[in-house]
Amino acid sequence: MIFSGCASVIHYGVMNEYFLGKNDFTWRGVQTQDFVIYYQPYSLAEKNLVQAEIRIQKGLEKAKRFTKIQKIKTPIYFFVVDDRTQFHKLAGYDNTGSSYHKSNTIIESYFLLGESHEFVHLLTQQEWGRSKNWLVEGIAVYSDNGWDGKNLEKLCREYQQSHRLIPIRDLLKSNDFNSFDTQVSYPQCGSLVKYLILTYGWEKFLQLWKNPNLKKIYNLTETELERDWKDFLQTGS
Repeated sequence: MIFSGCASVIHYGVMNEYFLGKNDFTWRGVQTQDFVIYYQPYSLAEKNLVQAEIRIQKGLEKAKRFTKIQKIKTPIYFFVVDDRTQFHKLAGYDNTGSSYHKSNTIIESYFLLGESHEFVHLLTQQEWGRSKNWLVEGIAVYSDNGWDGKNLEKLCREYQQSHRLIPIRDLLKSNDFNSFDTQVSYPQCGSLVKYLILTYGWEKFLQLWKNPNLKKIYNLTETELERDWKDFLQTGS
């Protein structure tokens, strides 16, 4: 079902009301089985609407397979913007994608459609609750198994050689995750989470998500995790 304007659109949540009522944005939309997809007239999404719908559904299915979470809340309210500039104009902060689990909402730049990152945020926080930022971002990055088109381990090896890796203790203990360079912290956390899941399994990781105590869950100190993970980097593809 295709509709124009927002007055006739059924939506839920304060965030959706805020985005739909934002000045300088005119929304058109299409409703599918799992989504209400909003896009602007003459935008990239409108010009490539069928392909956009396919890619958005692909991202959701990928996230469901990866997290093993099949029970989802629908519809998901999905706002597509052209780029980072449009994202900032709509959301009020600098990013290219974001999810809001309470209102079942995702905003994503067109070029990211098809990735599972924001869907993983949505599904895990609805199903498992919140956790530490390094775990929240790490699991989302690992779901796409790359960052900015690059292999996680290869990228982290490059950062290691250029002395840009963030000390594990700082990543795990920081109360201000956004203070780190996101081009380093996100792939680094993605590779860390990948290492933990591949080495110790999903059950242990879910325990860590609910109780982020490295020593209690894995019997590891931050120093030991850093050593073991850096060994993993040398063997990762």
